[in-house]
Amino acid sequence: MISASGFLTLVSIPLQILVVIFKYYAGTVPYRKYRNDLHQCIKMTVFRTALSLTNKDCYYIALLSNRFILNKVMKWKHKTIADRLPGYGERYDANSLWWVKQPNRSKDDPIMIYIHGGGYMLQTEAPQVESMLAMYKLLDEDKKKRLSILALDYKLTSHGYKIPYQMGQLHETYSRLVNAGHTHIILAGDSAGGNLSIGYTQYLRRYSTESSILYPKTLLLLSPWVNIVPHEDAFTPSKSFFDNDGYDMIRHKIFNEAALRDMFDIDVNDPMISPVTHPAMKREDWDLPNYRDPSYNIFVLCGEDEAFRDDILRWAEGALDVPFFSTVKYGNSNQQFNLKTHSHLRKGGPNHCRLDLYIEPWGVHDAALFFENHLLKRILKVEKSGGSVSFREIDDEFFGLRRAAATICNLATLPFRLLWVTISYYLGYPAFRRYHDDLISLLKLTVFRDILAYPFSDYQYIPSLSNDYIINSVLPLVFRIEPSVIPGYGTRHDKNSIWLVKQPDRKPSDPILIYLHGGGYFLQTTPTQPVSMLAIYKLLDPGVQSKLSILYLDYKLTSRGFYVPHQLGQLHETYEALVDAGNTNIMLCGDSAGGNLAVGYTQYLKKVASRHLVQPTALVLISPWLDIKPSDENWQPSRSYYENEKRDMIRFGAFKGDMLKEGFGSVDRSDPIYCPAQHPIDKADWNIECYKDANHSLFMVLGEDESFRDEDLKWAEAVLDVPLFSSVRYGDSKGKYDSQIHHFHRDGDATHCRTDVYIEPWGIHDAVFFFENPVMGEINAAEAKGVKLRYDDLDDKYFGIKRAAKFLNDIIE
Repeated sequence: MISASGFLTLVSIPLQILVVIFKYYAGTVPYRKYRNDLHQCIKMTVFRTALSLTNKDCYYIALLSNRFILNKVMKWKHKTIADRLPGYGERYDANSLWWVKQPNRSKDDPIMIYIHGGGYMLQTEAPQVESMLAMYKLLDEDKKKRLSILALDYKLTSHGYKIPYQMGQLHETYSRLVNAGHTHIILAGDSAGGNLSIGYTQYLRRYSTESSILYPKTLLLLSPWVNIVPHEDAFTPSKSFFDNDGYDMIRHKIFNEAALRDMFDIDVNDPMISPVTHPAMKREDWDLPNYRDPSYNIFVLCGEDEAFRDDILRWAEGALDVPFFSTVKYGNSNQQFNLKTHSHLRKGGPNHCRLDLYIEPWGVHDAALFFENHLLKRILKVEKSGGSVSFREIDDEFFGLRRAAATICNLATLPFRLLWVTISYYLGYPAFRRYHDDLISLLKLTVFRDILAYPFSDYQYIPSLSNDYIINSVLPLVFRIEPSVIPGYGTRHDKNSIWLVKQPDRKPSDPILIYLHGGGYFLQTTPTQPVSMLAIYKLLDPGVQSKLSILYLDYKLTSRGFYVPHQLGQLHETYEALVDAGNTNIMLCGDSAGGNLAVGYTQYLKKVASRHLVQPTALVLISPWLDIKPSDENWQPSRSYYENEKRDMIRFGAFKGDMLKEGFGSVDRSDPIYCPAQHPIDKADWNIECYKDANHSLFMVLGEDESFRDEDLKWAEAVLDVPLFSSVRYGDSKGKYDSQIHHFHRDGDATHCRTDVYIEPWGIHDAVFFFENPVMGEINAAEAKGVKLRYDDLDDKYFGIKRAAKFLNDIIE
């Protein structure tokens, strides 16, 4: 478990960001390099805080694999990245992944092995990948066609793999390349990756069994971590650790022997591990071809304001005969580049390799990879228009992603609201009455309110995991979902859907429920949504469970450029294939935007789709989003948008009129396919068997304190003849359930489907899938004791899940 200090460090990040924002606008921001760039100041604050975690605590934030970052995160951020890089994301061996794999490379074409930084504790970050690929794309075309890039996927000390384990992994990959006949290998590393690159040259001399050792042709070293345990006097005035403590992301109190001793299984004074050794460097340790042979090359970059500056220059003096450490006083450049003091360029000569060494004025640790990564987007944009960008065209000024900075600033104000919610809770004035006695739910609701108030254009910058990953990795890890006891769990049905439950011997008449997740069409699934769906399944009687299969629609998001009706097309592909396969009992379940999609699809089947397709036998609607463009008429006293503005996660200002128009592309948003509750609702539009036939069923649950309440009930009144909108005044239930006004039930008859509509007292939007998921913990605890929970074993804390499970239990024969 993460330590208390580690937890407090992570929790403090938003507050620290807020402080930096205040200092930025007050003109007192501490990072002089980025004094005019708020986005970079915020990034620096996040990186400083992350790097202050202990090795053991880093385990809890180093969760994503390099393969996931390459094939999911990078493809999300740059949709065409894989199309333009040959072999991108493919495995080379157990220790490495290709970023660029030239198809027709010769044995003497260069292969760069990139070794990422992160103190050996942290995984590769997307900015590192972006910056390295930007470097690649800036090369001349003939050089670019020859260069392949391989990324070392080394194991982390925070995961229990102590140094020098990573050296062994590098040696396996390097040796495999050499044994395959490759003669031109480049090692590129930033921070800890630079340490490993330098250390490996020592390793080759010491341990290689080859009669003729092939050393790496070039070392590309970006802010290399050359002194694993800084000297005792490092944190004294005039030393870079002391002078730059407020400027850089690296801090002395973190990079000391006491803090790092659990990372090593070897003597830290070995030059293979710490090139700057104690008590003094020995020049003869560096009598290696990489440093003495003029046919070899080294590039070194460090920053004037980085904590590692003195150590890097001390190493450069001892190993490469660069005199800057002893002769130049840094810190007063005023960000002006001086060729004599900020660069040391040397062609290869007797007893010297070729060397390009730069000190960036006011530069910070690893700036090239963490603060210049936005260059890739600029390059890709030029390439999209048919052009290219050369390193000759790039100056020292890069433009950042302003919208990403705006999103971060929105997040930065969140700590104040969370703090206020917490204080109000303990003072007895909870912010949201539904969860007046549940602080965790109050904080969750505050976060959801914040996220759902962003401009549509900002959602593209919110990172998201794939549904495959959420279902197959997150749910088993976090919610103790046991895939082995759920038939077919996590397997693909088609390109658009994933099985949550796939009964092995189902009949054509056995029900298949397609779950359509909410999130405004612009947000990815949260893990609580499929967990709640599985909880409903687990609460059913065993006989019903054995018949029900659940399919999860993995639809694409409008925030990623897949505008409505793309999602409708995906649903139709999956639905039509199920019908064509002979299935006759298909149900749709959707929350929020998923409810919109479920209801809209019934219109689509009536108006557009082939007549041979049957309508869904049942609809399960959880807080459906039925009016996608509410008018100002909704913003007046007595209306749910107005009354519940401060109670619900949905706020009128974020959803009204054209606020989300961009996500709907060119469709007519007045069409009931997309806006079922478009005023006025034409009853004739809804003469569809799933609403009018006794053999069909519909379940809907919404909240008394929900902004969508009026629109949902207005639609239910017009389509289903449920009179609650006109006859009941909601808002004064005091949280008490009254079956006369909070539930409408009707058995199917000659003109109506079976109908169950529930209004949860003080309930909010989508509570079933965002706030009732803790029921899974109770289900797991009961199963561990050999007890099976049913829906009627639950109290009304799980209002919606309990009733949704009862509904399905009743209608599935």
